[in-house]
Amino acid sequence: MKKVIAVILFKIGWLSCVFARQEGLESYVPFIILAILFTNYKYLLKHPFRTLPFHILFAIAGMGMDLVLLEFGALKSIPEGPLFPGWLFYLWLIFPLNFFHYFDFLDGKKWLAMILGAVGGPLAYSVGPSVGLVEFNEYSMIFIAIGYTVFFLFAQTIKDWFFKSEIQSESEALNKGTT
Repeated sequence: MKKVIAVILFKIGWLSCVFARQEGLESYVPFIILAILFTNYKYLLKHPFRTLPFHILFAIAGMGMDLVLLEFGALKSIPEGPLFPGWLFYLWLIFPLNFFHYFDFLDGKKWLAMILGAVGGPLAYSVGPSVGLVEFNEYSMIFIAIGYTVFFLFAQTIKDWFFKSEIQSESEALNKGTT
């Protein structure tokens, strides 16, 4: 049930970030994102204090990757922010929660994380031009796929390292149950 709630909360956050500007509701987005973060850390995450450093590192790394994509012209954000567009900033605050709620199947499978990044990154950004948030050049999807492949590899490696003992004990419990 917690995963279902987490998915719903993420979708609310994603929709808020992506469509708020079109509806003139940008001022509500920070409150929505804070409510989602609070709910996750208070009620949904198994280890909120152990999760927080990874969450912060993941969000900063993701923002850094998007800054590189923006700087090299693979993305052109609309509207431009002083350093980083607000909608993308808020998305990166909630996106790391996915790794704790429903990307569990990636634990210990860096190759699968890379495939998910290579396919999922471009898919996630493909909606951007249709809602007026980003523009692409002819090579954008290639750079986004490469960026997300590397990013997911990095994120999964860090997550596996942060939560190594937990992943090992869950794996051992599954192995004992099947033999």
